[in-house]
Amino acid sequence: EVGLAAREKEIRFSSFRRRGTVSVVREHYLRDDISCKVEFCPLCTNCKAGGKRNEGLPGASISHYIIPDVSALGEYMEIFESPAVSGLIMLQTVVAGIKSRRHRSRVLDLVSSYPHKHCVLFSNEHHLETYTEREEKEDLTQWQRRSVMSAAVWYINHLEAGMSKKAIIIVTKTPEDYYMYNPARTERLMVMSVGDYVRAFCSDQRELLLLYESITASLQDSSTQCTYDEHISVSSLSKELSTGEIIQGIIRVNKFRSKDEAFVSPSSYPPGWGGELDILIHGLTNRNRAIHDDLVAVRLLPKSEWRGRGSILPQDGEDDVSEFAHVMATGQVVAILERRPREYVASFTQESSEHSSGRCERVLVCPYDVRVPKIRICTRQSEELKNHRIVVCIDSWPGDSQYPIGHFVRSIGPIGDIDTETSALLIEHGITITPFSKAVLDELPMVTMETPWDVDPEEVQSRWDLRHTHLVFSIDPEGCEDVDDALSVRYLQDGGVELGVHISDVSYFVKPGTLTDIEAQRRSTTVYLADRRYDMLPAVLSANVCSLLSNVNRYAVSTIWELDKDFVVTKLWYGRTVIRSAYKMTYEAAQALFDGIPMETIRNMVPELRDKSPDQLQDKVRELRQAVHSLVTIASVLKDRRFQQGGVELEGIEIKVHFGDRDQNEIDDLIPKEGLRVHETVAECMIFANHWVAKRLWESFPTNSLLRYHPPPNRANAASLTKLAASKGFVIDLSSNKSFADSLDKCVDKNDPSVNMIIRSMAVFAMKPAEYVCTGTLTPEELAHYGLGLDFYTHFTSPIRRYADVMVHRQLLSAMCVENKLSLPPCNELQHLCDHMNKQHNTAKFAQMASTELYQCLYFAQKHRDRCLCEAVIYDVRAYGVMVMVPRYGLRGPLRLRGKSGLVVCPSNDGSGVVFGKGTLEITQTGVRVKYEEGEYQLNMLDHVKVMVCVENKVAHAASLEFQLLSTTPVIPETKQTTSKNELVKSVTEETSLNYSAHHCIGDLENASFNQSSASLYLLLHQLYTLSLAP
Repeated sequence: EVGLAAREKEIRFSSFRRRGTVSVVREHYLRDDISCKVEFCPLCTNCKAGGKRNEGLPGASISHYIIPDVSALGEYMEIFESPAVSGLIMLQTVVAGIKSRRHRSRVLDLVSSYPHKHCVLFSNEHHLETYTEREEKEDLTQWQRRSVMSAAVWYINHLEAGMSKKAIIIVTKTPEDYYMYNPARTERLMVMSVGDYVRAFCSDQRELLLLYESITASLQDSSTQCTYDEHISVSSLSKELSTGEIIQGIIRVNKFRSKDEAFVSPSSYPPGWGGELDILIHGLTNRNRAIHDDLVAVRLLPKSEWRGRGSILPQDGEDDVSEFAHVMATGQVVAILERRPREYVASFTQESSEHSSGRCERVLVCPYDVRVPKIRICTRQSEELKNHRIVVCIDSWPGDSQYPIGHFVRSIGPIGDIDTETSALLIEHGITITPFSKAVLDELPMVTMETPWDVDPEEVQSRWDLRHTHLVFSIDPEGCEDVDDALSVRYLQDGGVELGVHISDVSYFVKPGTLTDIEAQRRSTTVYLADRRYDMLPAVLSANVCSLLSNVNRYAVSTIWELDKDFVVTKLWYGRTVIRSAYKMTYEAAQALFDGIPMETIRNMVPELRDKSPDQLQDKVRELRQAVHSLVTIASVLKDRRFQQGGVELEGIEIKVHFGDRDQNEIDDLIPKEGLRVHETVAECMIFANHWVAKRLWESFPTNSLLRYHPPPNRANAASLTKLAASKGFVIDLSSNKSFADSLDKCVDKNDPSVNMIIRSMAVFAMKPAEYVCTGTLTPEELAHYGLGLDFYTHFTSPIRRYADVMVHRQLLSAMCVENKLSLPPCNELQHLCDHMNKQHNTAKFAQMASTELYQCLYFAQKHRDRCLCEAVIYDVRAYGVMVMVPRYGLRGPLRLRGKSGLVVCPSNDGSGVVFGKGTLEITQTGVRVKYEEGEYQLNMLDHVKVMVCVENKVAHAASLEFQLLSTTPVIPETKQTTSKNELVKSVTEETSLNYSAHHCIGDLENASFNQSSASLYLLLHQLYTLSLAP
C-alpha cells in the first residue's frame, strides 16, 4: 500500500510588475513509493530488473554514489559531465535551485544520456521521508543544504536496509557549511569539496584535473586593466522598464565592426516610440561587458550623443572610422538581465602567455566568433595546445577587467582537421550531437536483414489500403535514404483526376511523451552539412521503417484530392493509409521520363525496371511516363493559380559540393544544379498538401493549430532592393504580395538576362523570415503566408526530418478523430514549442551554410588561377567599394576599391593582377567612380566585372573568401580541378576567418520541395539568399 500525504507549500516568485516577491500557497503531495533508482534494489519494486531494461545507478560496478549540491553544479558543471565521474544522484531541490536554465537543461541531458552516463534524478521533495519543509525566515541556501543532507541520510539508510554498503558523497564547493547538519550515525556519508573529490577519486584523469584547475583559477581571477560602469541591479529596474525609460532586448554585435557597433532589438517598444527599430550601442564602453546574444537593459543617451551606423568596413588593424549613415537612437547597456551561457570555440594567440600563476598560466584566447571578445583563461596547456581549437566557457566579467574571465573545457582537435572544423562550427551554432541513447533505441522496432519490418495485419484493417489500387512512386535526390513523401495520380471514370500525396506516418511510431518523442522534440530538425548529416530520428526509423522505399509495405498519412477537368478540388480525403511504392526515382529519371528519353536509358535510370522483359518494360515505362506527365500538368496549373493569388517567385542558385569518386577526401567541383521541371512539380504538390492540411487544422482548432506564417516585407529592409531596381529604371511595389510579384516580373533587361535573376535573389532580403506559430497568438489575417500567396500554410510533408510535421500529423489525425484530441498541447505550450522549433530550424540552417562556406573556401584554396577567375555582378554600393555576386558559385561579398592608406584599385591592362595606386573614390547615386593617375572608371549597379576569388587567412577564425577586381571586362575561362579535402582544410583553416553572416529567408519553397537527406541538393538552394553583410 502506497503512503500518501499532503502539505501546504509556499512558492515565491519575483515580479517586475509588482516590484517585489509574490507568494503563492499550493498543496504539495508526498508519497513513499518513489524509487531510489539503484539497479536491483530489493526494497523498490520498480527498481527490480524483472527481465526489463533498467536505467538506474549501477548496483555493483562502483563503490559510491555522488550527490552534488547547487554550488558545485552551478560552477563545476563540466566536471560532472565528464565520463570519469559516474553514479550521480541529482536531487530535485538541487536542479530547481540552479539559476541558469541552460545549466538545468544540461543536468536533464545527463539524466537522459544512459548508458553513456549513470545519472538519475531523485524527486526528494515528493518523497515522504526526504521532504524537508522550509522553516520560517530560513535562508534559501540553508534549506537547500538541509534538503541535500536529508536525502543523503535517507539513501544511506535505504541502501543499508537493502544489504548495500555503498557510500554517499555530497560534493560541494564549501564542505564546512554541512558540518552543522551532519547527524551522528552516518559512517558512510562523506562531504567533500569538488577539488578533494577529483584528487581522491580521479587522480589518474589528467584532463579532469586540468579542467578543475582552469575553472578554479577563472573563479579566483581578478585583473585591473580598465573600469566599466557598475551594472544596475535587476530588482531596481522594474519601474524604469515599465515606464520605458530603460528598454530591454537582445544585443547583437556587428561582426564586421565588432569593436564599435552592436544593436539591441527591443522586446517591446515604449509608448510614443518613434525611433529606429534597433538601438545602436557604439563602442565597448557603452556595451558595458555585454556579449553577443545577451538579454540586456539599455538606457538611451541624450539625442546630442546619437550617431549612425558606420558605412565603411574597417580592415585589419584599423579602428573606428568617421563616416556614418543617418543618425539612429543610441544607448548604453546598464544591466545584463540574462547572460546566454554557452561554450565558445577558441584558439591560442601567439602572444597568449602573459604571466605565470602557480601551476597555471594566465592566457588570452581568441574566440572563433569575431563578435565575442578575447577570453582570459588559466591553463597549463597553452604550449601543448597552441595549434588546437579548444572549447572555453565564460564565468564572469568583473567591472575592473578588460576581458571576460573563463575556463578551459576541452580540446576539439588540431586546427585544419576536417572533423575539428566541423565540430567547431556545430559548437558555435549551439548544436549538440550525441548518439541516440539505449533507452530511445529500445523503444523502436527491432529490424535486421533476417527479420525486416512489415505492417501489422490488424493495423492494416483500420487504414485505407492503396497497395493494389494506386500507382505510388517517389521522386528524390540521388542517394536519398529518408524518403518522406510519395505521389500518386490516376484518372477517374467521370473525367476527373485523383491526386495523392502520401507522407510517412512517423506519428504512428513516435508517440507523445516517449523518450523518442522527447529527443526528436529537443533536436527538432535533421542537421545537414556539406559532407554529412545528423538525423532527428534514429536510423531504424529515418532510413528504414518510416522511409517510403520501393517494393516494401509502409504506413502513410495521405491527402487525396479529386479534381475536375480544370483541376479544381471537388472532393478531399485525409487519413491513414498503407502504401507500397512501386518506384524510387531520382529527379533526373523523372525528368527523363517527361522529356521522352528512350526506354533503354530509362531502364538504366530506374532500378525497379532493370529486370523487366521488353514487353513489360514498354508497359511500365508508358504507365510511368503518363503519370509523370499528368503530375507536371497538374502542378503547372496549381502554380499558375497560386501566383495569380499573389505568390512571389524568387530566384536562387543551388550549389552542389561534388566530392571525388574514390572517396570523400577529394573536392572535384562546386556545381550549380540545373533546375528541372520536375523540381517545381514535386515542390508544388507538397505546397498544395501543406496548404490544404493547414486549412483543415484551422477549421478544427482555430486557436490551437500549428501553422507556418510569413509576414509582409519590411519597407526599411527593402531599401537596397528598390535602389538596385531603380538603377535600371524599375519600380518595386510593396503594397501587396501580388503587386510585389508583378513588379518583379517587370524587372527584365533584354540585353542582360541575369538582371531579373539578381533582383529576384535580392528580393528575399526585403522579407521577414517565415516562422512556426500557434494560431491563438495571431489574428486570422496575420496567419497568411505572404511569399507563397496562401491564406493558411503549415509543414506536413517532412516528418522524418522536422518535428513540426510530426506535430501537424497528430493535429490532423485528431481533427479526423483518429487520435485523442486531449493529447494536444494547449496554446501557450504549443507556442513555446514553436519558439523552440524556430530556433532549432534557424540554427541548423546557419550551421549548414557555415559548412558550405568552409567547402567553398577549400575549393578555392588551391588557387589555380583559372578556377579563381570569376564573373561577378554588382548589386550594391558601399563607401569602401561595391557588393558583388558570383552567380557561378552562389557567392556574395564585398569588393573593396579602396584599401589601407587610401590607395584605390587600378585595373591592370591585361587583367592579370590587382594593382593599387593613388586616387580617389566617389560615390554616385547608382555606383562608384574611381579616379587614379592613369585615368578613371565607373562601376554601376548590375554591371559585370572580372574578379579573383581569394581565401583570407587569420589564425583564430573560420575560412572566408574575398574578391579582388581584375578587370571591368569579364571574360572567364572555366576549368575543373580536384582538391584534396583534408590537405586543403589544413592549409586554409590554420589562419582563416569567415566574414559572411547569415540572413533569414522565406525557406518554405525549399522545405516543401526537396525535403530529403542529400546535403548537396535543395537544402543548399538559398545559400545565395542567406549570406549578407547585415549584423
